[in-house]
Amino acid sequence: MVADFERAHDGDFATLLGLVDHLIVPVAFAAALTGSTDPAEAASLLLEPARAAVVVTDGRAAASIARLVIPHALLAVQRRGARYDWLR
Repeated sequence: MVADFERAHDGDFATLLGLVDHLIVPVAFAAALTGSTDPAEAASLLLEPARAAVVVTDGRAAASIARLVIPHALLAVQRRGARYDWLR
């Protein structure tokens, strides 16, 4: 399931979040969920074994951090405007 959450919703949000395998969240919500103010670290913390991808976005900076699971590899890409950088 793909989900683009801006905030926690009423009800059992933790269960709903656990069903998501492609997660997209803004940087502030990623920080609220993980306690990390570093977008790359927050994306890594949100990347659970059953989750295929996490994207943390920051529209004000025209940036996003992606954590993707490819069999036997973890790829991290950061977008700054039109430029993409590989993260370690």
